[in-house]
Amino acid sequence: MESNAILTVSTAGSAGADAIVGPAPVLELIFASHYLARNRRSREEALPWAERLRAEAPELYANVLALYDLARGGFGPGHALFPMAIDFGYAWDEDPKRFLDDLPTLEARLRQEIGKAPAGPDDPLGPRDAWVLDPPDPAWTGDAQAALRALWARLGPVWARQGRGEAEAAAQAVRAGLEEHGDVLRALPAHHFAQFENVAEKLRAAADRERLWLVPLALAAGGGFHLETDGATAVGFGLRSEHAYARTERQVAEAAAFARAVADPTRLHLLTMVIRYPEGAMTVGDLARQLGVRQPTVSGHLKLLREAGLITTERRGNRTLPRVERGALRAAVDLLDEVLDRPIADP
Repeated sequence: MESNAILTVSTAGSAGADAIVGPAPVLELIFASHYLARNRRSREEALPWAERLRAEAPELYANVLALYDLARGGFGPGHALFPMAIDFGYAWDEDPKRFLDDLPTLEARLRQEIGKAPAGPDDPLGPRDAWVLDPPDPAWTGDAQAALRALWARLGPVWARQGRGEAEAAAQAVRAGLEEHGDVLRALPAHHFAQFENVAEKLRAAADRERLWLVPLALAAGGGFHLETDGATAVGFGLRSEHAYARTERQVAEAAAFARAVADPTRLHLLTMVIRYPEGAMTVGDLARQLGVRQPTVSGHLKLLREAGLITTERRGNRTLPRVERGALRAAVDLLDEVLDRPIADP
């Protein structure tokens, strides 16, 4: 890797502690494979590179997903890739070639490392370690090797052309923050999951032990990874976490406007009546009598619903007839559903 692509930065706030900051193509590749598998199970909108891969290379897409086969106890080959890259010294390579070439031997090394300390009743094996020691397919490294090579053949040129520069710029910003504040959390994006208390405490502890790696991910949006291995604590952070947060803010504001419009019981009942009797041409007077309220009250509620874009009204002689804007209502419901039921990238 270029000499200026990885720097070790002393964090003044933690006596003598260091954080290694820089782009890491090997970890970008592994994260990309993990992202594809996670995105399949979530409602999160896929990143453009993932959408293209799914449309243009469906067989490759399926092969990558197979690395995270959750039908086998929740673990698959993909879950062993990060610790192998980090613990065995491949994370900061210039490109993933050496890691992929050595993958079959790394699996044997990982099994050997796990086997050195047999689990006892007070120290049981984790699911990932148990999977590595007894995988359903002992030859899984060949499939992983082929899938990851094909994936990087598509993503590598894009990352080299654009992603590397973006990741290096983000790394420079983090280094500047570390040098200025001496605090890893103040150097990282404000709305990244690394700021959450359960992760933040671990990051500061890792910095104190000089075991912290910070990896900007050009192939991520607002998510990334947090890993603790024997070699280091590594945090990968998506370069667009602030954009993702701003987008969520806008969506929440739009959803809140809809929620306010239907939050009043009388107003929601009124909207329900108009929806349920579309051919009835209910007038303001009809609605007032059905709901047991005064006509000015109905008119006030209709005004608020009209301002929210949920209904229109038309005049027929001296009568006002409300009409539901079904497209706007459906869009508002879908947006509220998305805001409340859209998982963010896994820590």
